[in-house]
Amino acid sequence: MTTKDLTNLLKGELTEQIAAYINSENPFPENIIDWLAQLVLLQNIPFNNLVADENLLPNESLRLFYLDKNWTNAMLDGALSIGIHSERDLMLQEAMNDIIRQETNKKLGAISSKDQPENQVTRLGTISGFIIRSSIVSNYKGLEISAFENNGISVNTLRIERLAANILFVLFDTIPTKIEIKAPSESRTLAIINNEIPLRQLENEVGKITDTVFKVGENHFRNVEKRVLNISTLQQSIAKQLGKNQLSPSEFGIQLMQSPKVFQLVNEDIDIIKSREVIVETNLDKNLIFNKLFK
Repeated sequence: MTTKDLTNLLKGELTEQIAAYINSENPFPENIIDWLAQLVLLQNIPFNNLVADENLLPNESLRLFYLDKNWTNAMLDGALSIGIHSERDLMLQEAMNDIIRQETNKKLGAISSKDQPENQVTRLGTISGFIIRSSIVSNYKGLEISAFENNGISVNTLRIERLAANILFVLFDTIPTKIEIKAPSESRTLAIINNEIPLRQLENEVGKITDTVFKVGENHFRNVEKRVLNISTLQQSIAKQLGKNQLSPSEFGIQLMQSPKVFQLVNEDIDIIKSREVIVETNLDKNLIFNKLFK
């Protein structure tokens, strides 16, 4: 068969049948599909291709983005061009193009739905993400990242990776309406600051900080110098200030524990949530926002 005959054949209605036959006889290698899926997730891409100039990602900054499918498709075309050595190779690859893209998208969907039932593959939306360069990344190695849609449904994370000691790169399988960056769960601490405990609600919005502050006195310590608390006395005193006869262990724990802080991005607004109390920050450009976040 001449090249001209093959060209005419591939332009006809047999393109899909030819592609299906080629794929049935010689299925596209799984390791190549894995490699293409990794490319779409920007793995093994030089950092200077992700951030062209250092000024685009200064210290203590965060950048949100989404992946242009035209750009990722062009990248895949470039990757696949490695195996093209003749016009015939080009035509055969064009015939296989849809199958290659379908298998790559299926692999990405499997990554996205890894926590879902085995037979259920998620259909990807527009891949989005963020990159953060901050001392928070280096100081808190167990940062927990969550994202949500309008209806509160969690968005699947396709990739989360530390590209450097202070740089974190995250990709989601769609564009979320809310992103939460939370300090590690193990970073819970006692809520005693300067011998004061901000009291919290035990009904309705449980855990919400009230305007009342409990002052820890010397009588609440077994040893003031070593700061060893007298738990029994402290529990009784807090219960009295809350107008209760006594506090259950869980109610006492709510008063004493300071939950990990959460940095929340909602559309163009930034909220810093501290112990269920939302404090709105209106200016993302302030470098201090990251310095204050986990202090």
